[in-house]
Amino acid sequence: MREIRFRGKCIEDCELKGQWLYGHYLKSASHFIAVDQGLVDGHFKLYQVDPETVGQYTGLKDRNGREIYEGDILRDEFDRIFRVYWVDGEARFAIRQKKRKTEYFMFISHIHPVVIGNIHDNPELLKGDENA
Repeated sequence: MREIRFRGKCIEDCELKGQWLYGHYLKSASHFIAVDQGLVDGHFKLYQVDPETVGQYTGLKDRNGREIYEGDILRDEFDRIFRVYWVDGEARFAIRQKKRKTEYFMFISHIHPVVIGNIHDNPELLKGDENA
């Protein structure tokens, strides 16, 4: 079965503020990530996250075994830079090469990428890319 996980940056006023949280995504009037580590009395711990930072796990890993999420920035073995994003109308993840308008299906095995950052923490990696 496919693992469905999300990540988002915590915006609550606590020791986790500004950190990435991983777990289940709950959207109501606010946006929350339900973290299953450290369950309290069998319940998930909910943290409010910045909705702009929420990204879904693609189900794929880079060549170092790191999970690839929507919003990640990848580098292949030819030093090409790609951004991972969700294509709404087609219900799939895709990658777009920096400074190109061409969209590629998410065939990670063809580019052997490594995650080098994400669009929230490392926007400078896409500097000069009008398609970012």
